[in-house]
Amino acid sequence: MPSIHTTDNNTGDCKLADIADFPPSFHDAAGKSIGRLAAENPGLLVYPHDLKEADEKIDELILFELNNKNSECTLTTGNLCGIVGFQEEDKERRVKLHIKSRFDQSDEQFFLQYMLLKKFNPTVLKYHVNWDSASNFDLLPKLLFPGHLAQAMRKGMYRAYHRFNYNDANVRGRIDIARHMRENMPFAGKISYSMREFTHDNPINRLIRHTLYILEQDKLIPDKDKEFMEFSRLFKQNTPSWKPGDLRQLLEQTSRPVNHPLYTDYEPLRRLCRTIVFGDGADIYSDNPDENIFGVVVDMAWLWEEYLDVCFKENDMDLIHPGNRGKSDWISVFRDNNQSKRYPDFYNGSLVIDAKYKRRGSINPDDDNRMIVYLFLLRSQTGIFIYPNENTSDLLNKMGELNGYGGALYELGMQISSEQENFSDFCKEMKKSENDLCNWILHGRR
Repeated sequence: MPSIHTTDNNTGDCKLADIADFPPSFHDAAGKSIGRLAAENPGLLVYPHDLKEADEKIDELILFELNNKNSECTLTTGNLCGIVGFQEEDKERRVKLHIKSRFDQSDEQFFLQYMLLKKFNPTVLKYHVNWDSASNFDLLPKLLFPGHLAQAMRKGMYRAYHRFNYNDANVRGRIDIARHMRENMPFAGKISYSMREFTHDNPINRLIRHTLYILEQDKLIPDKDKEFMEFSRLFKQNTPSWKPGDLRQLLEQTSRPVNHPLYTDYEPLRRLCRTIVFGDGADIYSDNPDENIFGVVVDMAWLWEEYLDVCFKENDMDLIHPGNRGKSDWISVFRDNNQSKRYPDFYNGSLVIDAKYKRRGSINPDDDNRMIVYLFLLRSQTGIFIYPNENTSDLLNKMGELNGYGGALYELGMQISSEQENFSDFCKEMKKSENDLCNWILHGRR
């Protein structure tokens, strides 16, 4: 399958030839918002999941645009990264788009993989051993599964009405005459009937059970994670009707979204499970049989902030992370009412941190103004912009002392490893960078 390789925030360096041979789905996706693409293509996994509730109108971001000028076509990108496959229904024409982070020096997108795993499945980074394959991105949907499962299980195991078929003497539901004639002639005391039950043994949970089965076959079960192993036990115990050979029927039964308001986290889990079980564990590098557009797409500004949140918690940093559009921990502009709320990325009594997925020197006046407002409202003295840095020097820049009530602004880079040939070594170097960053925040300002 032909591939296109580019980076996020590419403004015209990616030149395309023979795009007339690309599938129609590729041309249709150009200029479309990621929210619309995700709604039209269930095989496209987008992070964050709840685009409409996310900050800064992530659902309006464009995956890519095509620009034709002087008989030359260029592809431009924004803040979205990932791998997306495009194909025709007859699969005659296919193309795969690879958008990697502009801070990532590896062809396998180590930086993107690492942040996703840190966010959704940090246990794997501690215990998984065989990281040194040619490309680990094909394992990503499976490695993201434990984190999605834990998120969904916060509301308990999914329950739904499902109709079961029975054939015994204890009739409790609707008699199935056709099946009874087929199975119980001559009559031997049994009656064929069906009954609708509110149960854990439903198609969604059996889909999750099948995904667990695939992870067991691939030896990707995080068996040292006690919480995950308990979830696994519960799904095995509560889905007695699951059978490995019923995959086709299971995919048909789980083709519709989960719309129950109590189980909203089961919808991204359902989509991830279907990505995994297509073709008995197919991944985003495989040919998805049902979708013309499929893959994994991530808003890097959101992921950078969420990744830093995990790092700070691992290092016992005393920081509040409201989360944009959060329902708590916001700060109010006015003393006597809460009509105007603000959401710093991170803060405590002495400092404010703004996560910026930008290069050093790209902080603009709007960023400065927003930070100064936060410092004023919180009566804090230190504002820090944290950005990813692929260079090896100049990680810290004191932007200057503030007039008025005082304080200072800093740009602080986190070193992104660029010389590792395998993912295991990359993880080790990133852990060092995280510790250095947190140590400076805790001690370097004093």
